[in-house]
This record gives sequence, structure tokens and C-alpha cells, in this order.
Amino acid sequence: MPDFAKFDGTRDPKTHLSAYHGAMKLHGIEEEAMAQLFPQTLSSPAFQWF
Repeated sequence: MPDFAKFDGTRDPKTHLSAYHGAMKLHGIEEEAMAQLFPQTLSSPAFQWF
């Protein structure tokens, strides 16, 4: 999995999602795996909310 800055909920979530999706597609990760790996890019409190 590519290295991502953790999203903590203080920045724009659309920017984080766009960067995540683009990087994962670039690495050839399937959509199902993207959904399963996404929580690893979150930190509290965004992770707790998710």
C-alpha cells in the first residue's frame, strides 16, 4: 500500500479521497481492496467516526 498522510478530519476530505483514489489506481489496486484499506489512512477522530 502506498504511504499516505493520515486524515484527521481537519482538512478537506474531498482532497484526501481524491489523492487516495488516484494513488491506489496508479498502483493497480482493485476497488474492493481500496475500500478495505481506506481506514488505514485515517487518524482520530476521523477514524473513530468512520
